[in-house]
Amino acid sequence: MKRMISLLLAVCLLAPLGARAFAEDGSDGGKHIMDLLTEFKEDAEQADETEQSDEAEGPDEAEGPDEAEEAVKRATLAASSQVVGIKEDGTVVAVGPDTGECDVSGWKDIIEVYANGRFTVGLRSDGRVELTAEGDAALLAEETSQWTDIVAVALGSYHVVGLRSDGTVVVAADPGFDGQDNVDDWTDIVAVAAGYDITVGLKADGTVVACGRNDDGQCDVDDWTDIVAVSVGSDFTRGVRSEGTAYVVGLRSDGTVVATGYNRYGQCDVSGWTDIVAIYTSGLGMETVGLRSDGTVVGTELTNGAVADWTDISAVSVGIGGIAGLKTDGTVVYAGNETMKGLDDWTDIVAVIVRTTSTLGLRSDGTVAFAGYDFGDGFYAGGWTDIRLP
Repeated sequence: MKRMISLLLAVCLLAPLGARAFAEDGSDGGKHIMDLLTEFKEDAEQADETEQSDEAEGPDEAEGPDEAEEAVKRATLAASSQVVGIKEDGTVVAVGPDTGECDVSGWKDIIEVYANGRFTVGLRSDGRVELTAEGDAALLAEETSQWTDIVAVALGSYHVVGLRSDGTVVVAADPGFDGQDNVDDWTDIVAVAAGYDITVGLKADGTVVACGRNDDGQCDVDDWTDIVAVSVGSDFTRGVRSEGTAYVVGLRSDGTVVATGYNRYGQCDVSGWTDIVAIYTSGLGMETVGLRSDGTVVGTELTNGAVADWTDISAVSVGIGGIAGLKTDGTVVYAGNETMKGLDDWTDIVAVIVRTTSTLGLRSDGTVAFAGYDFGDGFYAGGWTDIRLP
C-alpha cells in the first residue's frame, strides 16, 4: 500500500508542475500527464501485488518520502511574505519579516519547503517535519515534530496538514478551529490541500473528502469522481479569524474541471474547461487558472483576458495582483502588477513564484531572479546561489 501511495502521490504532485514530464537532461520527455497517470496506476497495482507476495518475509521498514523522489518534482523555493529556499546540501535559507517565519537555521536534510506568510514548513528526507511560524503559531511545532512517515504537507490559513506514506492524514491546528482536523477516519489518501479552515484529501480511487468550515459549500465534494488533482483557494483577512472563506477545485482525469465553494468573482465557473492538465488557485481566493495540454492557459473572470494569448506554458503561478507563466524555453510571461519590470529578460528559469509585490524565478544554475519591490527589508533573494532544483 505504501508503494501505491508513493506512486499516485507522484502523479498528483506532477500535475501542477506542467503539461509534460521532462527528461533529466532537460529535453521534452513527451509524456502527457494523463499518460503518466495510467502508467503510475499500473505500476502501483504491480507494486501492491509484489508487496502482498513479500508479506511472508516480514513487513517493510517505515518509509519516508524518498521512494517516489525520481518521479516527484518537489518545491525547493517557496514564498509568501517570506522567501524560503533549499540549498544543495539540504539546509534552508529564508528572508522576510523578523517575526519567526524565517527561523530556519539548523534545518537539514530538507527535500521540500512550504510557506504561506504564517507558517514555514520543511519536509525532511526521513519523513519528519520542521516548522517555524509567526507568534503563537510556532506552538504547533511541538505537535508537528512528532509526525513521522510524512510524504507531503499542505498549509491552511491557521493549520498544517501532513500526508503519511500509508495514506492517512494528520492535522495540527490553532485553537478555535472549525473541524478542519476531522481526518482520523481518512484512508487511501494520495494528496492533500488546505485553505481557510478547510482540509481536502484526494483518495486513490479518484474521489475526494473534505472537512472544516462549509459556509459556502466548499466541502461539498462527496459526488466528485475521477479526480487526479485538487487545489484550494482562500479569501480571508489576516488577524480577523471570522472573516474568511474558501473554494475547492478538482481536475478530472479526462481534462475537465469541477469546483465548489465561494464564487463571488466567478472562480468556480469552470464547467466548460477541457484538455486541462494542471489547476491553480489564488491565495486571495479570487481566481482559478487552468493549464491546457497544448501549453495554452485559461482563467476565470478576473484572469482569462490576461492569459488568453499565452502559448508554450509549462507551469503557472497565481499571486495577489498578478500571474506568471513559465514557458517551455525557460522564459517568463507576466500579467498584473506594473512593478514587475525585468521579467522579459529572464532566461533559464525552472520555477516561478508570484508574490504580492514581487516575482521570483529559480534559474537552472541554482540562482534566483527577482523583479518588483524589495522595500529594503530583506525580501530580496536575488543574491542566493546553490538553490536545489525541483
